[in-house]
Amino acid sequence: MFVQEQSVLIDDFMKNNISPYINQLIDKNGPNCLVATLAAIETDKKKATEYINEWMQPNTFLQILRSKKFEEIDTKIIQEGDVLVWEQAGLIVHACYSLTDNLVFNKDGQTMFNPYQCITVEQVMRNWEHIIERGGRFILHRKGEQPIENI
Repeated sequence: MFVQEQSVLIDDFMKNNISPYINQLIDKNGPNCLVATLAAIETDKKKATEYINEWMQPNTFLQILRSKKFEEIDTKIIQEGDVLVWEQAGLIVHACYSLTDNLVFNKDGQTMFNPYQCITVEQVMRNWEHIIERGGRFILHRKGEQPIENI
């Protein structure tokens, strides 16, 4: 998926570890949505930089997410700090991080032509609705919440 929407630039996010990457293309293929999401939740700047320059498997992503105390929750109401995940046939196909209730830090692919962006929740939901239409599911992970039963 190539860029089809405008990225939002919000000065408030320029203090975050991901700020150098918002609205940026990178010079290599590889880094995917999973590492972009982990970089956004990482508090250690060095580790965030390591994540954002890697490629990652979904199982590794989930292990790290859980180690940071993010759990799947039973709601569709997005809040600042949530991790949004799209899953199809039990496999994660996309993830992003909510900067606010209405904006996410997102990377739609793993090529150098897919920028790191700050886009609206509405845009990212629209971009990935085909997963839900084909029997997939949308999952929210939240830090410090009680997990839902039977994950």
